[in-house]
Amino acid sequence: MSRITLVANSLGHGGSEKQAAFIGTGLLARGWDVRVVSILGRDDYSDPNLAARTTVLGKRGKGDFSKVVRAARAAIDPDAPVLCFNWYPHVVTRLAVPSAPRIARFGGLPSADGVTGFRRLMARNAQRSALAVVGCTWGVVRQAVSELGDPRLFCACIPNGIHFRAVDSATQSAWPVPYLLAAGRLSSEKDHETLLRAFALLAPHVEHDLLIAGDGAEESRLRSLIGELELSGRAHILGYRSDLPSLLSGADLLVHTSRWEGFGNVLVEAMAVGTPVVATDAPFGPPSILATVPGGVLVPVGDARAIADAVLALLRDPSERERLAEIGREGVPRHYGTDALINAYETLVASVIHSNKGALR
Repeated sequence: MSRITLVANSLGHGGSEKQAAFIGTGLLARGWDVRVVSILGRDDYSDPNLAARTTVLGKRGKGDFSKVVRAARAAIDPDAPVLCFNWYPHVVTRLAVPSAPRIARFGGLPSADGVTGFRRLMARNAQRSALAVVGCTWGVVRQAVSELGDPRLFCACIPNGIHFRAVDSATQSAWPVPYLLAAGRLSSEKDHETLLRAFALLAPHVEHDLLIAGDGAEESRLRSLIGELELSGRAHILGYRSDLPSLLSGADLLVHTSRWEGFGNVLVEAMAVGTPVVATDAPFGPPSILATVPGGVLVPVGDARAIADAVLALLRDPSERERLAEIGREGVPRHYGTDALINAYETLVASVIHSNKGALR
């Protein structure tokens, strides 16, 4: 039986953390001996089988770093490949078990995750002794290498995968009027301000409401902006939602306005249930996703007028929306489903082990 350890901050709300749970569950189903080390805790994206194989290190604050490293030393098998999700788990793993064959996996830019100063020095040391770097897009890979250096062997690109859940008409969101949906944490890089300004241009011409699923630091400011733009009663911040597939399935369009995006899981999730997307051409995920599965349209970053025009054009063209919906329903399982992505990770790990043996001869 092949062994592997996954080290992640958690199995929770973030995109990389979702991927840790996705990959761990998929490899476990293939018969791998999977162990998970969760630095913060484990939560709702972990199935019971994976949860039973998860060790929680219990980090609470900055002062816990030495304790976390000691706990990781006891939890990580030094002889099995270790897949580390983003910079902090990778640094912890390198210090805890420096001899373990490590793969660094990035879902976003290290610099955007606060990797500066001493953090950057630690992350560079970890990356330069890693066997491989894998990112969810080639843009993320190139940036991670530019910021932190090359790994010992090679780089690879494996996109994010998603679990597919059937959503029928009985479980779709029962919003009283047609709606557009945006989904993601309320933070500056998601640029919900431009989304709201685009909707202010659009609202007089459509019957749709705008629903925003997510929570975060920008919530208070965005609620104030909704009032300033006189969108009260038309634009609604819903907070974190566990029923996102149903919300996506009931929307006429997903509107995604990020300034930058490591990947953009929600674009794939929307297309999987047949909801077309209007997305900004943000580095790095949206153009990569829509080049692979063209179930939507790209618009310039930060351009409220272009976003409003693209949304209005699709709302007025049901046949085009259905064409895009069919592209998404057909293409997403083929490119982003469990089999394709777990195959890719099995190949990655096998290549790392083989290349490392060759390098040691």
